[in-house]
Amino acid sequence: PKREIKDTLTDFLTNRSILFVLDNFEQLVGGAPIIADFLISNPHICMLVTSREALRLRGEQVVAISALSNEDAMQLFLQRAQSLNPAFQLTSENSAIVSNLCEKLDGYPLAIELAAMRTKMFSPQALLARFQSDLGTGSPLLATLTSGSRDLPPRQQTLRNTIAWSYSLLSDVEQKLLRAAAVFRSGFGIESLFSVAGVPEEEALESLASLVDKHLVQSMQAEIPRFMMLETIREFAREQGQFAKEWDGLTSALIIYYRNMTCSAASEIENEDATAAMARIDLEHDNLIAALDEALASLDADLFSAGIDLMDGMEHYWFRRCYFSEAGKYIDRAMQLEDQRGQGNARVSAMIHGLKGSLLWARYDFADAVEAHKKSLLFFEQTGDEVRIGRAMINLAVNLDSIGEIEQGGVFYEKGLALSQQAGDFWNEFRAANNMGTRYHHLLNENDRALTCWQFAFGAAEHLGKHYECAVVRFNMACMFYDTREFKRAGSLLTWVIQTVREKQFPQVLAFACGLQTMVLVQQQDFPSAISLFLEALQISRDVGERALILELFECGAGLCMAQKKYEPAAILLGAVEDMNPKTPMARTLPMWHGREQAFDRLRSELGNTAFQKAWERGWDINFDDLFNFIIAQFRMAEKAQVSASVLSTLTARELDTLKLLAQGKSNEEISLELVIVQKTVEKHVANILRKLGVKNRTEAAAWSIEKGLTEQTK
Repeated sequence: PKREIKDTLTDFLTNRSILFVLDNFEQLVGGAPIIADFLISNPHICMLVTSREALRLRGEQVVAISALSNEDAMQLFLQRAQSLNPAFQLTSENSAIVSNLCEKLDGYPLAIELAAMRTKMFSPQALLARFQSDLGTGSPLLATLTSGSRDLPPRQQTLRNTIAWSYSLLSDVEQKLLRAAAVFRSGFGIESLFSVAGVPEEEALESLASLVDKHLVQSMQAEIPRFMMLETIREFAREQGQFAKEWDGLTSALIIYYRNMTCSAASEIENEDATAAMARIDLEHDNLIAALDEALASLDADLFSAGIDLMDGMEHYWFRRCYFSEAGKYIDRAMQLEDQRGQGNARVSAMIHGLKGSLLWARYDFADAVEAHKKSLLFFEQTGDEVRIGRAMINLAVNLDSIGEIEQGGVFYEKGLALSQQAGDFWNEFRAANNMGTRYHHLLNENDRALTCWQFAFGAAEHLGKHYECAVVRFNMACMFYDTREFKRAGSLLTWVIQTVREKQFPQVLAFACGLQTMVLVQQQDFPSAISLFLEALQISRDVGERALILELFECGAGLCMAQKKYEPAAILLGAVEDMNPKTPMARTLPMWHGREQAFDRLRSELGNTAFQKAWERGWDINFDDLFNFIIAQFRMAEKAQVSASVLSTLTARELDTLKLLAQGKSNEEISLELVIVQKTVEKHVANILRKLGVKNRTEAAAWSIEKGLTEQTK
């Protein structure tokens, strides 16, 4: 009776082969060394231990229980739902909804079982609607997942109780980190978590590792350490943060952290290599948007201001990634909120109007952009911030030039450039030099001065390794060389631009460069390459929402059609865009293609007045989407024909004869008799045909031949 229980148990187990099963060991995990002692004293013993965290013993083999696959989760849902309602079935109408339900519940078996038990009260669609919560207090997701089987332990009868059981076993620091992790909309890094939680890194690392061990936080196993939470756990942790009355503090910390991050990223984009900064924003994009949502919803003036700073830091990212819809949504919302608040904060008002002006410029709405930048300049002048005043002046000058106010634009260029040089603002100096190059070329016809400006801008950008800026400058130079018919120089610059922006993922500039290179290749009579780049430019422009560029590309497509003597589609395209595209160079992205001014007279001459008028009116009546599909179909057919012609040119005359007979279903023996050649030669021809066509067998070769019209299939 006076002996320790473990000693008695050790003696009892000596030389016995026994499997011990220990369930829910996480509540006694501190006793893990006792298990180690048993195993050392009794090597014949095996232990199967279930626990929410590993025991961290030598010789331990950890088997993680992963979430169910979506297919298995749906089957579990179906089984549990049918146990209550045998008539329940997965149908074409509800399968996608049940699939979304299982994904929302992270493939967590208990959550899926509890959800299925609610099908007595809610349809799958109604359940999913309840689960699309905003993570508010009294989460409908956690409130719905209750009423588990009565013969289960209480902690397993509701999802909230199950998570609360694990939560209660955490240390204070672990609980604090878990609550902080819930504020992130997507994955998070070590630095961001510790910063938002307000916990020193040296104190928090061990606690974060413990949360991962307990499967309350999951490691994403990325090159950069990233972590995430299951949605159900995130909702519970957010509830705990609200109950602890610290949620507002966590969201404030989130806003400040991402405000600082985007401001730092903007500085890197302007003054260093932008690649790392852009990648960092890509990684944190969802969390940045979450912080922005919280900031704009806040009634605290300082947090609202931090949100505007965050937007200002996102400007370069939004425009380089062509996220114009997202930018427009938040800029318009900020303007509306600023009007409602009537705060009178000049700096905030200046940034909002500046962002609005930049968005209007990207949408080619230069007149409204002028008004927005005038307001921005007025507000910045009230703050006395010379750097921002200089930038606002250059923004205004660009748009004034675009609406033909050349003299006034020149005044603001001079003032803005002088302020930037005085303040040491390289970024604005570069912008001014690049835009002044465009000004000298398009408006003042001083190409030597334009080239000098661009060479200065390119040299400065290249020195700092700024790929985006280098590409933009060279694109502008290529536009000038196209205008002056120096097609070889233009093509050489554009080849470099396309390669660079492909690699660095700048889709807008890639669309610009592909469009202009198409125009160059037309002049060089390289139609296959021109068609390929033209189709790429169209698709990218549609993907990023560059409608104005698409309309210019339609016009470019008309030039490509005319160069290939396809006069009817050319007339259709020109009829469609006649009143849509600006004629002034400063309001365009691409130059006017050579021959554009004579296009109507030439088309009338080639088609005749009646046919020209009919094609023109067809283009005039066609809507945008139909026009897009029309031009894609035109050039896809041409591209396909060129590929076919290219492949056919590799076949010898005998191989072509063999292919035609093969397509008629003839065997090698029959082909040898008809062509009067030995069968081994036929076999060699067939092998060559398959290799050159890139097909796997005779059937595919025959289908290719019939598709290209080489022969008619015999009955």
